Amino acid sequence: MTNDQVDPIVLPVKQQRACNAAAFNTTGLLATGLSKVRNDFCLMLWSTNAADRGSSRNAVPISQLAPSEAVSSVSFFPDNPNHLVAGVGLKWIRLFDIREGNTAGSAQVFPTKCIYEVTVDPLNPNSIASVSEEGVVALWDRRSLKTPSKEHILLLNRSTEDQARTPNVVDMRYSGGRVSVLSDAGAMHIWDLNESYPLDAPRTLEGTLEKHLEAVRHSVATKPQALYVSRSREVPLGHDSNHTMLFDIAPRTPSGANNYLLARRDGSFTMRAVSARVPQTSFRPTNGFTFSSGKDLVHVPAVNDGSQERPSAAPLSLDATKAVLVGDITATMKERLNEGYSLNASANRSVVKDEILKEAWRCVEDFTVEQSVIVQGYDFTMQGVLGVWRGFSPMPKNNTRRNALGFPAAGKNVEAAFTAAVTELNTKAGRTASTITATTQQPQQRQLALAMIGWDLSDQQLEQQLQGFENTGEHPKAAAWAMYFGKIDRTIKILSKGDQKLKLMSTAVAGYMQFSGNTGSSAWRDLCQSLSQELDDAYLRAIFAYISTGDWSLVLREECLPLRDRVGIALRFLDDRRLGHYLDDVTQDIVKVGDLSGLCLTGLTVSCLDLVQAYVDKTSDVQTAAMIVSYGSPRFFEDKRASIWIQTYRYLLNEWREWHARAKFDIAHGELSRNSSGAMTLKNGQRQVYVRCQYCQQSVAHNLVIPGARGADGRRITVNQTAMAGASAASQQKTFCPSCRKPLPRCAVCLLALGTPADVSKGSHSAARNEVAFDEWFTKQWFATHNARLFIATKMGKGKTAPKEAPADKKDTKLKAATAEKLKAGISFDAVAREYSEDKAKAGGSLGWMVRAGMVGPFQDAAFALQPSTPQKPIYTDPPVKTKFGYHIIMVEGRK
Repeated sequence: MTNDQVDPIVLPVKQQRACNAAAFNTTGLLATGLSKVRNDFCLMLWSTNAADRGSSRNAVPISQLAPSEAVSSVSFFPDNPNHLVAGVGLKWIRLFDIREGNTAGSAQVFPTKCIYEVTVDPLNPNSIASVSEEGVVALWDRRSLKTPSKEHILLLNRSTEDQARTPNVVDMRYSGGRVSVLSDAGAMHIWDLNESYPLDAPRTLEGTLEKHLEAVRHSVATKPQALYVSRSREVPLGHDSNHTMLFDIAPRTPSGANNYLLARRDGSFTMRAVSARVPQTSFRPTNGFTFSSGKDLVHVPAVNDGSQERPSAAPLSLDATKAVLVGDITATMKERLNEGYSLNASANRSVVKDEILKEAWRCVEDFTVEQSVIVQGYDFTMQGVLGVWRGFSPMPKNNTRRNALGFPAAGKNVEAAFTAAVTELNTKAGRTASTITATTQQPQQRQLALAMIGWDLSDQQLEQQLQGFENTGEHPKAAAWAMYFGKIDRTIKILSKGDQKLKLMSTAVAGYMQFSGNTGSSAWRDLCQSLSQELDDAYLRAIFAYISTGDWSLVLREECLPLRDRVGIALRFLDDRRLGHYLDDVTQDIVKVGDLSGLCLTGLTVSCLDLVQAYVDKTSDVQTAAMIVSYGSPRFFEDKRASIWIQTYRYLLNEWREWHARAKFDIAHGELSRNSSGAMTLKNGQRQVYVRCQYCQQSVAHNLVIPGARGADGRRITVNQTAMAGASAASQQKTFCPSCRKPLPRCAVCLLALGTPADVSKGSHSAARNEVAFDEWFTKQWFATHNARLFIATKMGKGKTAPKEAPADKKDTKLKAATAEKLKAGISFDAVAREYSEDKAKAGGSLGWMVRAGMVGPFQDAAFALQPSTPQKPIYTDPPVKTKFGYHIIMVEGRK
């Protein structure tokens, strides 16, 4: 582009030829793709910055790539100005790193015929699109380097109407998941794409939260996404169809339509609006439906009963949109997550609003008070009332899995052993069976079950509980609890403190004490029975149901009472036979309806899975299901359903991009899986970081490949060659790939090639190194090296050059003596260097910043051994250091 004030920039090339493509990066570099000629490069990179050009009009070529290979298209990656992708040689898509200069090899190569109009999605730099001569669009993912096939992730074929004629592609754009192709057929073809993130995200259990979070991000950032077409359409251009040669995507209109800027052949421009995506529609079970319209959400309610006319639909406001989502389980799970819903039972009780879920998390909190409760070989951890009442087998040796409920056919000896374990557990906790009024042969089991549900209360604890209910205004609940524990006078007193209605009821309850032994008071009993059916409060109904008959069975039928209360009543008042039947019946009922308050019965054992399954079937709340079963799986049981719920929730967190929450969930789940000995039973996922060759994608570890053996990730199984060969193999440099024998890349910091051994004199090659895999060793060695101060500013005084390491002559000896005398006399190091140096260091002796591996061995050892000093008070090498280039007097000015 030129005007009257600015001269054009000239791009000089050795042989003039057609330029097929051009692309700028964000630092002022221009990449040009040229036609093929012999013995010349076809991908040129130029610096257009004025600082590089100076006063010259010619751009400066900074790199030349792709020798003797035609470059059809080129594009820089928006997230890294040093990376570019190009269609090369009519059959390759190649990715380059321009920091390696003219020697840069392609970091990744995709074989394909779709080498034209290569474009990188600016909103997703990992996604690349290209097109073939036949108009077939191929989508690539640069992270698919790890896949052996290196194939495209999606192909977009032209429509069947175009099969008779192959349209020539004029231009293509790829942005925000939308591919737009302009052809000479007089139309623009547009594909709208959607993506899904990898579901097999890693599970890393050991380490800090930062490591977990990095592992989650790495799994998403390094694995290709699955793309699919959500909409495909062809947009006719009308009278612009034969005149448009280029186009680009402009910002959207207020209505949500996409603007396309079309460039005509005559140099003029025009704007064309293309409709947005097809509205998304969702039908509700109630016969209404909701659909999107641009930025609006339109809700159409169901037809009213008795009316054939559907109410009119109108766009919803933000508040109305939220109202539509009320009750939607996905919105509810996301809201809970934002409020801190996690594997913390006490915190979850404050997050959830549903009373049943509050009770469920109270059960979980009670179960997790102690990490492990094992008595006489019986593991009572996470057990519920059913487990204690029915009994269970002791833990097998070397097995942390929990046995099913019930005893094996071993007779009374097994039952007696279990009873002894329960008795010991009660004795240690100081529990007695004084509150149990029923006739029973299993008082210890009842007492332990009462303790599990919080009903093992002393008189003082009961009074504190009742006062707490009174302070919160729950007088009916306090009165009922007082009745449960046989304190009718306390029940009357509590009701008398309530409102006028409760005071009247306290009078009716007082009649129980007068008529409880009188069978002729039928009027009073009929009144109490009537109140037990008509009152709205479940606790009041329970009170009058009992005082009218004295039968606790009527109270147990009051399903509006909390399950914990009903189970406590049954444990205190029912005999063994009736108690067993009641627990079985109520368990079946809660499993049928998916009532999670039943966890107090099942415990967090394998018995809870049917209950959780029913809850998921009813609510689709996989979030709560995954968290609850995480307390028992895989520590106490392994079940496919539990694994599915946990994995599904982890996938959901991935879809929400809640990496932090996913990492926290994995950490907490791993901690919950620790058995009684402290060992983690949840298995770690496969390794996420591998050091692999940039050419053949195989491991750079010098390992022996086991023929025909592959691991779970599809990679070949290898055996460490160094460990097998011993110390002799450890001394060899491994700067090449053991599979393809090509050189490994160099470190951008220290310039050492990947695999270069450290200095043997510093003890880096210890015997321990032979015992670990190469890639693990190199990672540790790299960080150990780069943790040091690598950069060093040096000044040097140098004697006469002796390239063949000839013996020093008399002149060399005089020079060394003269320089040493002047330095000892206090003359500045700069002045001495200018007087005596015989190379480029003569201008003050400064060599600038130097790095390891940038100096010859003796010079490097001496320089890095010196302490920093100043030219006026130098600390220098005395005697001078001798190398094959001569004698050197060295001082160090600084380190960083």
